[in-house]
Amino acid sequence: MLYLQGSRSKTGVCIVRVETQPESLLIAVSARRDVDSNLHSAFEERPRYFTEPDAALAVIVQFLYSFQGSDPAAHGSAGKPAGK
Repeated sequence: MLYLQGSRSKTGVCIVRVETQPESLLIAVSARRDVDSNLHSAFEERPRYFTEPDAALAVIVQFLYSFQGSDPAAHGSAGKPAGK
């Protein structure tokens, strides 16, 4: 669970599921912000499916930065501003 400091607590859940296929990967990403303590209702939406790890990681990065209100495009792969 992730919490934002300085404002009301926010909780989010991100589930990544990977299945190996004969010649590729099938990656399912389910992400939900502002879930309550009842995780049974947390994933009403369908997961997004990817075959490329970079595409799945981009969705996960967007989810994580959404808690900071940051633009993920402004950060490098290590979470530092690009160009530094």
